Amino acid sequence: MSNKVTTGLLTMALALSFVNAIDMSEAEAAERKRKNLLEILFPKATKRAEQRKQRERMRQFATQQVERKKVAPPIQKVKGASYYTYKVEGFRALKLAGIITAASKVQPVIENTNVEMPTIESTQTTAEFVASDMRLSPDLIATNSIVEEKSIIKDIPVDMGHYISSEVVTMSRVEVANIIANTNNLGAIETATEALLVEPIEPIKITKGPHILTSAGLSKVELRAESKLLLQLEKHYSANPEFIWINHENEPKQIVEAILNVFETADAYGLDPKNYQLRSVDQLIENGYSREEAATQFEMSLSASVLRYMADAHSGAINPNKISGYHDFSTYKRDYKKHLANLIAADLPVNAIFDAHPKNSHFKNLKSELEMLLERKHENTLEPIAAGTLLKPGNVSAELPKVIAAVSKFGSKEFLTENSDFLSAYDGSQIYDDATVAFLKAYQADKKLKPDGIVGSQTLRTLKVVSVRSKITKINLAMERLRWLPNNFGKRHVFINQPAYQARYVVNGKAQLSMRVIVGKKANQTNFFYDTIESVEFNPYWNVPRSILVNEKLSRLQADPYYYQARGFEIMRHGGKAVDPGSINWYDVSSTKKYYIRQLPGARNALGELKILFPNKHNIYMHDTPSRSLFKRNKRALSHGCIRLHKPRAMAAAVMGTSVKKINGYVNAGKNLAMRVPNKLPVYVSYFTAFPRNNGNIGYYADIYGRDIALTKALKANSVARKRAITS
Repeated sequence: MSNKVTTGLLTMALALSFVNAIDMSEAEAAERKRKNLLEILFPKATKRAEQRKQRERMRQFATQQVERKKVAPPIQKVKGASYYTYKVEGFRALKLAGIITAASKVQPVIENTNVEMPTIESTQTTAEFVASDMRLSPDLIATNSIVEEKSIIKDIPVDMGHYISSEVVTMSRVEVANIIANTNNLGAIETATEALLVEPIEPIKITKGPHILTSAGLSKVELRAESKLLLQLEKHYSANPEFIWINHENEPKQIVEAILNVFETADAYGLDPKNYQLRSVDQLIENGYSREEAATQFEMSLSASVLRYMADAHSGAINPNKISGYHDFSTYKRDYKKHLANLIAADLPVNAIFDAHPKNSHFKNLKSELEMLLERKHENTLEPIAAGTLLKPGNVSAELPKVIAAVSKFGSKEFLTENSDFLSAYDGSQIYDDATVAFLKAYQADKKLKPDGIVGSQTLRTLKVVSVRSKITKINLAMERLRWLPNNFGKRHVFINQPAYQARYVVNGKAQLSMRVIVGKKANQTNFFYDTIESVEFNPYWNVPRSILVNEKLSRLQADPYYYQARGFEIMRHGGKAVDPGSINWYDVSSTKKYYIRQLPGARNALGELKILFPNKHNIYMHDTPSRSLFKRNKRALSHGCIRLHKPRAMAAAVMGTSVKKINGYVNAGKNLAMRVPNKLPVYVSYFTAFPRNNGNIGYYADIYGRDIALTKALKANSVARKRAITS
């Protein structure tokens, strides 16, 4: 019976196919020919066959994966940047005995006064000659425009034509005669004695030449300092062997006192005075130096300290690139050559030294704060409340008096006025009684906290005590970091401070836009660097960084190559097109270098509506995020390193120089669109635990990555190396 039914159905199907074929167009006929008769009769057969094939492929793939897994090495995680043991700038010792190839024997310049003088009758007679208070140029000396033709001495050595002392020189007639006798142009005069008998000898004026370094003075001098600094000093003094800081009596000039005062007050600029210490001339003499040797040693040591100070003031004492891989300052340089040139060219050396400091408003605000803190550094400060303190009504705790003291400092004026009676009556009791509970409930309400009287983490956060000394340290570190950045941030710029979780768009020194940001987790720290904003991409793709691909997604791809494809991602060949995920051996260590994952634009895209690009080797940029609720948190170190913006459309409009309405149009179009920024502007992805707020007042922030600790260690290592050099 069943055979007859089947035969009948087949006959009917054939008949219907024949009838329908009569009225079909040629295209439809061709399409029908491609269909199998079984597809008409059993429409699910093809789907089932494909499913069987897919199962077979998966079985073969699973078998293949098992074999691959057996021989595959473990996944090697991609490591991020790390912190280094700081290596100080190279120091070396320089013996200065050979800095001058030949000892410079300075002769006084003798000048004819053209005034008649009596015949000399005694060799013991002395005379005073007023020195010329002017600078003799080599050209003038060479042409004898100062020494008249009828002078006994016609030629004056050119190498004496530099600084002329304004001092009165007293010389015996024999000494004058010796000078004359040692001069080349003597004519018939052969001895000093004969010279004295020449009549008439016109009055002469003796002027001292430049005070020049001598081989004798340099014989014992050894200077230990930074190698590059020594190189500049060696070049300078070899070409210009004149004292800068020492007078003809081998004593420090008056200007030295002002220079030493700059060193002593270096802490007012966030620098360590100990880094510029040196032994005085008298101290060196006590240690066995002759006065000339001591003066020469002092000259060299002071020049080294001045250049060190200027380099520290301008560029910072620390090379940030040696702290960690999270610091990226490719243009960092301690330019001793430039500082020396500025020093020599300055009318007053002190001015050149102060000019080395940054001159922007941020530095001025930090310096003003530091001055105030230094005046208060010996004041008694609040004792910090122990971490983890938890107080409930009825408790007895030694931390309670600390809490009350902190509340009396951090409470608002209105709160303190309303609760003045309690504060005046409080006797330091450690018992958390009803009156104290009521007082602390009022404080909690004043700070917009739940007024439950329980002193826990939220209440303690408002009572966090930052001591004066701690603030001084943060300011010093901030001033050091500020020196790594350009002095001029630019008329328009974006400034991001990671510890403050804040980004600002600034025009002419004023913040036009300010917003919350999310920065990298401690394991994925955001780098400290600056760059240039070049473009904005709307409805962006997210190209998953290799570090995330290897560390977080590779194991999933090995288990199921199609996992991410089913969730809005595609697998791309570098420099090519999308590929079938199943065609890739994800157990091959080279696969993550040949291929990458990118997430398609859309509501689930990790970059949200847009990203703002400033191309850099760290693959860091600003972008939107679908996880908007995270901005409600106070601690927002949550990303893989990029900067998530609370108001991305506003920031995009600012950097593009357009309106938010225009940005809305680009986003709402839903299409991937990349646009160049018409006027590129700098962006500073910075790290400051103390920095001026928009109103100029200093804000203090937690050291979220421990970089304050790393910088402090580097500064200490640097100071130790410098102290060793100074005392050696």
